[in-house]
Amino acid sequence: MLRVRTAARSGLASCAAAFVVSSLVACTSPPPNAPSYDIVPVDAAWGEAGPPMGAPWSESPAPTVQGAAVARGFFLRRYATVVSPRSMSLAPNGDVFVTSPARSTPGGEGGGSGAVLVLSDDDRDGVAETHTFADGLADVHAVAVRNGYVYFTTENTLFRTPYAMGMRREATGMRERVFSYPDNVDARWTHGLDVRADGTVMTSRGVWGTSRECGPRPENGEIYRVGGMGSSRIVQGLRNPLYIRCHRTDPLCIAAELGDDRGPTWGALEKLVALEESTQDVGFPCCITQSRGTPYNGGNVFDCSAVTAGVATFTLQLTPFGLDWEPGIWPGPFNRGLFVALHGSYYSSPKWEGASVVFAATDAAGKPTGSFMPFLLGFGPGGTPLERPADVLFSHDGRLFVADDHAGAVYWIAPDDLRRR
Repeated sequence: MLRVRTAARSGLASCAAAFVVSSLVACTSPPPNAPSYDIVPVDAAWGEAGPPMGAPWSESPAPTVQGAAVARGFFLRRYATVVSPRSMSLAPNGDVFVTSPARSTPGGEGGGSGAVLVLSDDDRDGVAETHTFADGLADVHAVAVRNGYVYFTTENTLFRTPYAMGMRREATGMRERVFSYPDNVDARWTHGLDVRADGTVMTSRGVWGTSRECGPRPENGEIYRVGGMGSSRIVQGLRNPLYIRCHRTDPLCIAAELGDDRGPTWGALEKLVALEESTQDVGFPCCITQSRGTPYNGGNVFDCSAVTAGVATFTLQLTPFGLDWEPGIWPGPFNRGLFVALHGSYYSSPKWEGASVVFAATDAAGKPTGSFMPFLLGFGPGGTPLERPADVLFSHDGRLFVADDHAGAVYWIAPDDLRRR
């Protein structure tokens, strides 16, 4: 549990206690004079990778961030200015690929450069150099770098383009279409995307639907597996699976599913869904989760008993976006934990209540166990140092990158004693 050092931080205690797997509640941000806080006892032993032995990252000239609240024992720095950063992926050499859509996205962001950008740090000073890898992409949303390609999504198409170590600009004439998203007048243009360790591509399509449409089930959100033998739908019955992350070494992929915005009075949920090999049905628009129908599923129009349950659920409008696993470098309890960017509520007053980065311990398969706990707080509208986290990404060297699409920035977080590798 959260242990608060000063009275000024007392509001954090109830917030941390509320972050549980089955039901997260929105929490207020800590005061500006609380840059760090205790969360749980930290095991000083490093992960299996051992302690890094280079110069301390704490000596980096990267700008500090005043007023943000990160778990004690960690510090936060500003890495880059990017208008509306939405999705990130790590290249083998440590470069961070990030999308900057120009088109308005769910949640009200947009107005970016319409490009896939590369954030490099060749001089290892903790401050990014920004390069335009591919542009002219107003509707770009997700990006994934894997197995010699950069993959990215637009409204109708999943593309890939060859990638070699250290590339900062797409090779002319080499881009190819990998997958075309099925037509649907209710479809969203913002897709999720990642690539498994075996090279299988996972990508999603969401819809604008509502649970009031339960009956003869309309087209709904889906996830597709794309590989050398073609494509297939592996998950249906979703509303808006906006982000997908695949484990770097294990076959597990998880999608973040956003619930029905109109359903807070009857218990609609948001969830993390593990993507399995067999075809799954998550039950939207008739089911809240396994064995729980919506009020519009009267008379059991659709059987909810067999739908896929999430590996974690969140209170509606906490809005889980990007997620990633700690790679085994940080000390416990964070070691190999699953971190999730909660984009917060668009409908709350003040805006974005619940926006934060949270984490949970995982089992051997990488699925979350126990409680989600707050890790990075201090998000909010109008002058706060942080605003709305959209994605999280761990680097090979142990830093956690956080994209804040409303603030137009990418940050990194590291343990106080983390050294350059």
